[in-house]
Amino acid sequence: DFFAYWQDNGGVQVFGYPISSEFTSDGLRVQWFERARFERHPENPEQTRILLGHLGREALKSREIPLYTVDVHGTPAPDSDLQIGLSQGGESEDPAFFENIREAGAALGPALVRLDNVFNYYNIVRRGPDGKLQFDWLYFDRVLDSLAAMNKEPVICLSYLPEILSADGSRVTPPRDYAEWAELVRATVYHVNVERKQGVRYWEVWNEPDQWSFWQAPYPEYFRLYDAAADAARAVDPTVKIGGPGLSRFLPSHLDEFLAHQASRGAQAKVDFISWHSYGFTADEISANIRKAREIMANYPSLSPQIFITEFNVIQGGADDTSFMGRTDTVEGAIGFLASLEGMQRERLDRALFFELKDGPGPRSYWGRWGILTFDGKPKPVYHAMRAYL
Repeated sequence: DFFAYWQDNGGVQVFGYPISSEFTSDGLRVQWFERARFERHPENPEQTRILLGHLGREALKSREIPLYTVDVHGTPAPDSDLQIGLSQGGESEDPAFFENIREAGAALGPALVRLDNVFNYYNIVRRGPDGKLQFDWLYFDRVLDSLAAMNKEPVICLSYLPEILSADGSRVTPPRDYAEWAELVRATVYHVNVERKQGVRYWEVWNEPDQWSFWQAPYPEYFRLYDAAADAARAVDPTVKIGGPGLSRFLPSHLDEFLAHQASRGAQAKVDFISWHSYGFTADEISANIRKAREIMANYPSLSPQIFITEFNVIQGGADDTSFMGRTDTVEGAIGFLASLEGMQRERLDRALFFELKDGPGPRSYWGRWGILTFDGKPKPVYHAMRAYL
């Protein structure tokens, strides 16, 4: 029966040649082959009487490596229009940053890629001799061209503040003059969607305004920033989708306050999607957050935004803003990605953007940073998981 199983299930190409004779081990009759251990289980029905030993599991246990299991549920995940993309930010001001990963990025196929730091990285705005704002799109266009070469659609996060627009020279304080902030947003949308005819759909206003390190003003002041940006953007292109607040984590009270403010604007309200970030949450926790967001949205029937998670990854806590225990570089990063998707699909999330496409420069090739690709373009396990999913 060992020979029959060997013949019927792939023979030498699958199992290799026998490297032992048949013998008894732990009460079972077994035989070793180059790539398997055959076991006879006489108590089983005929079709499962010959089984293969769990060599991988035994190897993990002997080396005290964490053991992962896969649970197969009897009911499939609900139909979902969930679309997965990527998020990028805070790694490099170099406009050529993406150029060494164009081939690897293109292999993922079409997807959204969120960009933040656009206003303080690419020298877009300066003040002319007359004090008026002047715009230079050279560096930003190079980044947009790199994304286009990878067949990616930008999600442009309107952040952070150019220092020349700030009252104190900071990129994370409110603008000195909101009219200039609106002018900057208008010019950006006009350049991308009218001059370049790129048709970028999604525009997110700011990044993590609940964090003092990214927004040094009371949270309600963010609403003023958001409204000025939303009004300016749709004045140029009424088809754009505007959203926020891009919270650092799911904060029900912040989302409620944001939606209440938008609802109070009546016909002037403009919120096409709400957004937050999710690091280190289980599938069940992600599902619970999405359900809670829908409960909050139900209080504002005049609004009907989609729900986006614009950054997600494994748990934080490593040195220099890296993943805990370097998990982004390991199979645990891929497992975290796939587990998160299960929770997102369960509650029919609209969009989820994994942070991030590419690592910034670090002390070595793999240093626990957040990318699916290293700074020098090497793929991580999560890259392969994402490629299989997309």
